[in-house]
Amino acid sequence: MLPEPDYDDMKSCILASCVKFKLQAVPYFLDKIIQLYEMIVVRHGLMVVGEPFAGKTSAMNVLASALTMLKEKGL
Repeated sequence: MLPEPDYDDMKSCILASCVKFKLQAVPYFLDKIIQLYEMIVVRHGLMVVGEPFAGKTSAMNVLASALTMLKEKGL
């Protein structure tokens, strides 16, 4: 059995990014951002598809900002 990944630092940066972009950090949105990150890690490429105004661009922007924050912190 694989251990659970530790996303505590990432989640704190995601929450800070949500505040930066003036977005509500509801659990569903946070889960989608983590899922997007996990998909990027294991795939060579991906397409984010869905209904209009579903939060696709916001999720990508928050993830990019959170990963930048992690890099700046050296994590």
